[in-house]
Amino acid sequence: MVSLTINNCHMLMEDLQQLLQLTPSLIHLKLVSDRPTLDRMFVGSDWEQFILNHLRSLNKFQFFLTCDTIVFNGETIFNYLISPFQSRFWLNEKQWLVTCDYVPRSSTFRIYTLPACRSVEIRWHLFRVSATDSKCRFILRPTLFDTELQRSSSNLDVSNCNIRDDVLQYVVEAILNYKVTYFFK
Repeated sequence: MVSLTINNCHMLMEDLQQLLQLTPSLIHLKLVSDRPTLDRMFVGSDWEQFILNHLRSLNKFQFFLTCDTIVFNGETIFNYLISPFQSRFWLNEKQWLVTCDYVPRSSTFRIYTLPACRSVEIRWHLFRVSATDSKCRFILRPTLFDTELQRSSSNLDVSNCNIRDDVLQYVVEAILNYKVTYFFK
């Protein structure tokens, strides 16, 4: 039984693949990486092909990838990131469920398998989409906003939330389309 955990991975996808090819009997892979840019490490179809061709014994794959330098453009980026993880391979054959979040406050995307192999805190409001339900949801942490939000959902003060105008427009659209989840901790 071969398991491999790679924390703080900064390798290129090609280099990681060369390393993993040396372990064809690998059955459990855990990968955690904070990436400087959106690269091939985030591409589900690349992982799918690599696993099918080189890691046929792999039955558990956990990953948690983050990237801080992506410009948020609404559901387009979510579709790009999550759609490859909606294939028959990911959902039916392997049953590896993947979720993607965007945290506006830090301009950070994170994509990860469930259950998450790293703590997934909801300290700030965020957008979330999963491979099993590709509807984008906006998750609010009311403690970040005026306490009025806890009493009435008709008022939302975002003046001190440090949200860029383009992201704020998407927040408004999400609220108007009833795609909002309130998270109370």
